[in-house]
Amino acid sequence: MSTLVATLACMVVIVATAASATYTEIWRRPLRPSFLYGHVMVDVALASTVVHLTGGFGSQFVALYILVIVVASLLLPARGAVLVTGLALAA
Repeated sequence: MSTLVATLACMVVIVATAASATYTEIWRRPLRPSFLYGHVMVDVALASTVVHLTGGFGSQFVALYILVIVVASLLLPARGAVLVTGLALAA
């Protein structure tokens, strides 16, 4: 079961990265807040999947949440960073 989850997570990240590159580099669209929120949510989901697959709360990858929160605080307004922090704590 964990192999299926890892494969699906990998596919979601590949699709999100391809869509992000297409949106920003090929179509030359500006980065709007909805795009940034969506991208950070994919990051939270990926970090949660990695932590879950590697042992949950005791995993060595729990620190990935810190990276996602730091990126969110740099890219999003203060409310967005607080929202992402809450989601990371809930995950």
